[in-house]
Amino acid sequence: MYPPKRPQLSDLDVREVERLVRALGNPDHRKRDLLAVKRIEHIQKLYLAAVALVYSIDTGSNTEVAFTIDGKLSQDHELTYAKMGGPKKQGIETGIKDSICSREFSRDIKTELGVSEERLKETEQTALSAGQTIEKLERALGASNDAAEQEWLRQRIDEQKQVRLKAETELHASPVRNL
Repeated sequence: MYPPKRPQLSDLDVREVERLVRALGNPDHRKRDLLAVKRIEHIQKLYLAAVALVYSIDTGSNTEVAFTIDGKLSQDHELTYAKMGGPKKQGIETGIKDSICSREFSRDIKTELGVSEERLKETEQTALSAGQTIEKLERALGASNDAAEQEWLRQRIDEQKQVRLKAETELHASPVRNL
């Protein structure tokens, strides 16, 4: 519910509450029918840490927000947020439209977080280049019959794997990454 508010009796469906009570598994409650809910006694707000991923096309329309919880996409949270009009209610759609119009959104976020766009691009290119070099060296290793050459190729492969690992580690440590 957005904004968060205390639930009212009118928000509750007696049949749905009865279904939930029965689902809890107490056999005594299965023999009873719930006729009404008189009051709400205790409310506990629960929060779940998540990362929101905002997607939009260049025009800023059709903004979608996905959520990851413990590194896994949660489609239930995405659908619930979309159904309640979360992006519009929280100003995400307007913010995206304004940012896309100015073409400074990504740069502003990176600047605010102290991330160098040039360094990110350089690191991405380093990781990509190292991966391509590894593939070439592995093909050459498979085709080689010379023991000395094979040893030299293995050393170069190990070096390139270290270069790629260092670049990938740096990319994953960055709070902003290009997709």
